[in-house]
Amino acid sequence: MLGVSPQLGRTFADGEDQQGRDHVAILSYELWERRFGSDCLADRRTVRLNRENYTVIGVMPPKFACSLHPQLWTPLVFDRSRPDRRRAPERSLFLFARLKPGVTLEQARAEFTTLAHRAEENFPESEKGWGVAVRTLPDFLVYTFGIRSALAIMMTTVGFVLMIACANVAGLLLARAAGRRKELAIRIALGAGRLRIVANC
Repeated sequence: MLGVSPQLGRTFADGEDQQGRDHVAILSYELWERRFGSDCLADRRTVRLNRENYTVIGVMPPKFACSLHPQLWTPLVFDRSRPDRRRAPERSLFLFARLKPGVTLEQARAEFTTLAHRAEENFPESEKGWGVAVRTLPDFLVYTFGIRSALAIMMTTVGFVLMIACANVAGLLLARAAGRRKELAIRIALGAGRLRIVANC
């Protein structure tokens, strides 16, 4: 979906998001270098996660980086055998997707809002009070990582620096004009016009 080929091995295949086939993992390039010593056979090794064995199937290239900077990836599996699951006090799920050609962001938001209402109706004990938001990637980065506050502080600082610079330049120009008052007065007395004085300044 992201259009990135792995540095080593492969990415997830169809069906590996099902229970029993989900114990596979993809390593980040950093983790591959740090923990596996850039082993060219790392895609055949096994890692231990949550007391369970996962088979490494691939390594992503060094320039590939998601917004949350994970060290490895595993398939997301939904347990359909637990429809009465209790609502956790805090939970979040980030999904990254591409819009189909011709589909607008507003249409995607409407579709996900409908799905959220349907889930709340079907599973009120677990889904009531939870919603969904569809954002572009720049908006996601701004809202998730608090970039808006940082940008506001930075722009305020830049504004103050610009005001100080403008005040300094205005002061220099006033001082220069005050120092040339006698010169300008003599020029005017000799008959120089405003246009000539401005041109020579």
